[in-house]
Amino acid sequence: RKTLKSDIIQFVTFSLKQTPGSLQTLQSLVYLTELPEKFQRCSSSIRTSAQPRSYLQMNGEGQMSAGQISLLWSDLLSSIFTSFWNSTITTDPDYWSSWSNDFSPEDKKIVRSLMEPSVKGPAILSRAVFSKCFCEVLTSSSKAIPWDVTGFPVLISSRVSVGEWTERLQQLKEMSAILWSNMSVSSIASFRNTDSRLQGLILYHHFVALKDIVPQNIQEEFLQYCDHLPTKDLSAYHYIQDILRDWMNQDKLPTDVLKLWLTCLQQFYAEVDGTIQVSDSAHRGSLWVNLGLLQIHIWQPQTLFDPAVKREYKLKYAQDELQQLENEWMARNWSYSLLMGKELKDETLLKHTHPHVQTLLLRIQKLKNRIVELSKKQAYRPKSPTYGILHSDVQNYINSIAKISSVQDLASRLLKVLTGKTSKSRQTLQNLLSEEATWQQSHHLYRRRLSEEYSLYPDLISPLNAAILQMQHGMRLIASEVYGTMNSSLLSSSKIASLLMSLLVFPSVSESFPTYLSNADNLCSVNSIDILKSLKRLSQKYPSSEGPGVRDISCCLTKEQLLVNSLLYLRSHVLSKGEMDQKSLKLFRHICQALINDWDKQESTKRECEKQESSLYKYRSKTHNIDLAEEEDEREFRKRYPVYDKDFADIITKPTLETYMESMDPEDQEDAHVPVLSQSTMQAVIDIHKQLVLSTARSLWYHNNPPPHQIKHYLSAFLSSYQTSAALIEQLYPLIGSELNDHLLGSQMLAATLLQNTVSSNTATSLILPHEGPYVFYQHPNIQEVQKCQEVLRCFRNSVNSLLGHWTEHPALVQIVVVIERIQGFPLSSPLSKILNGLEILLTKSQDWEENASNELSLRKHLEEITQLIIQWRKLELNCWSLGLDNCMERHVQKAMSHWFSLYQLVEKYMQEEQDQESSDGLRIETLTKTLQAFIESSSVGEFHSRLDLLLVFHCHVLLTPQAPRKDSLCSVLWNLYHYYKQFSPSILAKITELRNPLEKELKVSKFTKMQK
Repeated sequence: RKTLKSDIIQFVTFSLKQTPGSLQTLQSLVYLTELPEKFQRCSSSIRTSAQPRSYLQMNGEGQMSAGQISLLWSDLLSSIFTSFWNSTITTDPDYWSSWSNDFSPEDKKIVRSLMEPSVKGPAILSRAVFSKCFCEVLTSSSKAIPWDVTGFPVLISSRVSVGEWTERLQQLKEMSAILWSNMSVSSIASFRNTDSRLQGLILYHHFVALKDIVPQNIQEEFLQYCDHLPTKDLSAYHYIQDILRDWMNQDKLPTDVLKLWLTCLQQFYAEVDGTIQVSDSAHRGSLWVNLGLLQIHIWQPQTLFDPAVKREYKLKYAQDELQQLENEWMARNWSYSLLMGKELKDETLLKHTHPHVQTLLLRIQKLKNRIVELSKKQAYRPKSPTYGILHSDVQNYINSIAKISSVQDLASRLLKVLTGKTSKSRQTLQNLLSEEATWQQSHHLYRRRLSEEYSLYPDLISPLNAAILQMQHGMRLIASEVYGTMNSSLLSSSKIASLLMSLLVFPSVSESFPTYLSNADNLCSVNSIDILKSLKRLSQKYPSSEGPGVRDISCCLTKEQLLVNSLLYLRSHVLSKGEMDQKSLKLFRHICQALINDWDKQESTKRECEKQESSLYKYRSKTHNIDLAEEEDEREFRKRYPVYDKDFADIITKPTLETYMESMDPEDQEDAHVPVLSQSTMQAVIDIHKQLVLSTARSLWYHNNPPPHQIKHYLSAFLSSYQTSAALIEQLYPLIGSELNDHLLGSQMLAATLLQNTVSSNTATSLILPHEGPYVFYQHPNIQEVQKCQEVLRCFRNSVNSLLGHWTEHPALVQIVVVIERIQGFPLSSPLSKILNGLEILLTKSQDWEENASNELSLRKHLEEITQLIIQWRKLELNCWSLGLDNCMERHVQKAMSHWFSLYQLVEKYMQEEQDQESSDGLRIETLTKTLQAFIESSSVGEFHSRLDLLLVFHCHVLLTPQAPRKDSLCSVLWNLYHYYKQFSPSILAKITELRNPLEKELKVSKFTKMQK
């Protein structure tokens, strides 16, 4: 192509800029940029690839010879296949996705349970490693960060620290650029398609090399059919197959080599013939094995004498003969000049000379052409040649681990597993995969020995190296499919792929999931719930290595996540449609009932634990109960207003055993009970239920306008699903096909954009991580304010470092640097109170230096900047005190909403009971009414309006349910109770205002007093 040169230059430039690596891997591509058009013309004229190569050089016309093309072809193949085994992305994706220069040794010791040798190397490219790496870079999904429906853990896990947020922002921009630029390329140049196309090109070159063996009269026809091989033309297949079968009886080539040629041809056309019995990846792997074996036997040294030395001798003999003939010609020319006065250049004289003189001139010209041809085929050889040892070494290799029968036997046993013709016991398959890994290691060692001991014979070892790599490439592809088959009994890859697509495909509308309802239905289906059981079985076979932040396989997905994500997608469907149809209502009630059942089990377990605990303290005194209540209040207070002394405990005071015990959190002292449903999940379920039933219920006496479309509702579903999917992909990507990568590109771009906007505090866009509720200074992040301290700390640290250049290891300066580094290491999502505590400690530690420093060495300028920042944040803290009452009201609302689960059970139980059960042991309407009255009348002032809203919510819930005998009576009770108690709402509001006013005045006075100080 005309654009070949520009394409190669662009690729080489991108590789050198974006991917660190050796220049040797790009050497052949760089060489192609010299004369790519001539390379295209010459590549079609290759006639044999079985000649030992010489150095890459052009002839006088700037055109490469067939031997040079063969040399270049081997170098290109070697660089491609070697990168599959040496690249970080194929051997250690966890290290690559760290995007950090300080990847700690502890992190390297963590063994990813499913990342076995059978998946490493080229096989990983047929898995979802692309998605894994992007999920890890964006959210640190390998760390065991608890899932939360709010999406806040996405920011917490994004590895953005105070000191590096600008660098991290640049990384996110590069991430978005890579995703956008590769959106279409990934589907066009997928690994499977490219791998198959490369096989066609290699097979084409192998058959073109047979041109000299083909009879002269059909050579051109043979080459024309070879040109159609890469396109899998059936006419070319039958034509070449007939020729190879004819040769089987003519002994033109060794029988083993001809069989390999015929096998490669049949396997390449198996897809067209429909004879493939295994997966596409395994079939390609089998073809690669045979292509590698074929090239090994083509390129093995055929003679005991070095062909390069032989050509060197031929060149020397030709030069000597040319010198002798030129001397004879010169002598005869002088003789004729003296005798006849004319030189032999005269054509008239030359015609009448002796025939020997004419033959002499022709021989000289022929020798000159021969010398030019031989000069281009010269290769360097060492003074002490070791060709004989190389020849013997290669023959031993071919007769041992590269023997055709042994290699094909290993490949056949692996393929039999995929066709179901052999035992599939786990132990048998593991032994087979271990054998393949040992086989690969043997070939790795042999290739390394070839390159180290025979580096001065590149024309011989490079084609062999390329052939061995092809064989290894294919064997690993087959082994990876066996690995997937071995684990398919534990976890179906199709089920997990379907689950991930329903979770994270963005935009969500697709052929598989045409609506949000289909996503929601798939998430709570039987197949999705079965995955939980499969993950438990898988975790037993692949236990996670112990260590902090290591997530067990069985914990990367919970029933809570499936149900809540399903509920979020169902909300998106209802909001986009504007109504709750019967299918949506049925699924809605199913999800809510499943969550209610889990909550009921959780409460039963909790009551049982409390009962057992109380039985252990049968004679516990009331005083002890009071002490426990006070401890609980203290713990709750510390949770709302945390202190961060532990962050600088080693700097402020010398640690002792007592201080260590005091600093331990209650959660660290005993294993906390992990609830089935978290508090944020329960609150999300309540809010979604309230939003949907209030906006979609319709009756003669009740009508409410549907809520407006807001992007936050769709983003909340996306963020919740992204957390779940990232954890799943991180753990299970060796079992997931690469087809998933293309489906998740949109989601990766959206996640990168969300994080980028959040980190940069871009409030002008709605694509930002949302935060609901009032701002809490001590708990919620404030990225815009935290970013202000980065430049201050950077300048401060530079000044201190310059002082350390003069006063090395000065204790005061060293402590200042330690405090700055620790603050810079805090996550950007840290609350301001955490950063503020660090700045105040930094200010205190800096006084030790200021007390003895002169004006020239003073750090006063930096301390003033920090002081102004502290004052600014303290003002913000005092301003947030006025929100304390709002936060208190919010807690009362949440406390009241916790009764939602009990009310849901009560309402559904009454609806599901038959009418005739009222007279027996069923729930009577009078009993239900008294229960609801007690529910409202026992409310505190702060919970009254929330409990009142619950009556209206469940009235609308009942309106949406299908017609039932008890529906009308229950609807009337809820509606009448709501309106009856609603008349007390103004007086309750007045009472709350009356109680709030004195406290608000006190807060204002306190704020004024503090600021004056």
